[in-house]
Amino acid sequence: MTTCDTAPRIWHEDFKIHSYEIGPSGSATPQAMCRFLQEAAGNHAAKLDVSAEEMARREQMWVLSNLSVRMAKYPRWHETVHIETWPVFKGSSIRGYRDLIFRNEHGQELGRASSMWLLLNKENRRPLKIPQWLIDVASPGHNVEILHEVKEKHFSGVPQVSQEFVIRASDIDWNMHVNNVCYLEWALEAVPAMFRLQSKITELDISFVGEGKYGNSVIAECFEPSATNLPYLHKIVEKPSGKLLAMLRILWQPK
Repeated sequence: MTTCDTAPRIWHEDFKIHSYEIGPSGSATPQAMCRFLQEAAGNHAAKLDVSAEEMARREQMWVLSNLSVRMAKYPRWHETVHIETWPVFKGSSIRGYRDLIFRNEHGQELGRASSMWLLLNKENRRPLKIPQWLIDVASPGHNVEILHEVKEKHFSGVPQVSQEFVIRASDIDWNMHVNNVCYLEWALEAVPAMFRLQSKITELDISFVGEGKYGNSVIAECFEPSATNLPYLHKIVEKPSGKLLAMLRILWQPK
């Protein structure tokens, strides 16, 4: 019997909110919630024998292609957030899906997330088929239908704000490219500071298009909405090539 045979179909994990994971309001930041998501997904993948380390031994790698998060409430400092996550099969041979629910200590739902992943050949970065045995362990009857792909057609006009960043060594992950959460951090830096302090993110969609590499510069472009109930749109592009790395859709509500 393999580790995968005994691994739970739905993974449960708790994360305590630390001081370095909160914002000025005392609640966990969206960036922290995304890091919890990645950590829980990675820990479940390890139990399923498809961890980043195991895939690297096979000259393969997982990359996050799309991520959608919907938050009703954020956990506060010292509180514990409980995560339930599971792989989902949606009929594709080259796309892997994983869904997630955030709960508080009393089991009440705080938010949910859905993600799409690609399995790539580590050398040529070309997509590979998802193994059938991994499709077979997808949890039946559980599906968070919120995945939203951000596309170029959603953008119009010119960005109101553009901010430049240099990719640091601390931004680089296991696969030697920029960690997914960095794109969110760059996008948020281009949002007016006073607006960020007075608002909270309720909907977040990210489409990852290209790989950022250490030492390169990127530009975070912010397209502000024409009305308060519309989302901010963001592009992260490489400088000077203009290569598109990520697109984001972020909906805010007053705190």
